[in-house]
Amino acid sequence: MNQPTTAASGPAVHLGQDDGEAFRLGPLEIIVKENGSGTRMNLAVAEFRGTTFRIPPHVHTEHDETIYVLEGRMGVKLGERTLTATAGSSFTIPVNVPHAIWNESGERVRFLNVIVAARYLDYFREMAAAATTGLPPPDVIARVMGHYGLRPVEQ
Repeated sequence: MNQPTTAASGPAVHLGQDDGEAFRLGPLEIIVKENGSGTRMNLAVAEFRGTTFRIPPHVHTEHDETIYVLEGRMGVKLGERTLTATAGSSFTIPVNVPHAIWNESGERVRFLNVIVAARYLDYFREMAAAATTGLPPPDVIARVMGHYGLRPVEQ
């Protein structure tokens, strides 16, 4: 009997709550839980933490994301729908769906962002590298977004 062949993969990894590569993007702390190296670059997972933030409306033209809220609550706009995502809820953002997320409550929110394909995790790293004290200026944001197939949407 022939055994199916599988692509080589790395060792299984376990990370604690605060373990992983950590960096800041303006008001958000980002902790990388899976950078793609353990999933043949199929997906990445990062935990986002913040008390006050606003990610403006945009679309992804090349990648999908699913967000799972671990703690707190945040506003979400998905296409024409506006909702409040609370701990235990999730939402998926397919390509070409305009969306925005925010938390203006001042209370902590934590969410996992599952990114398919993993290379799009680098968008957040590049934005963080371009940021000083807050978010980068709009022209820098637009340039970095262009590297990863993201497009701003007028409000």
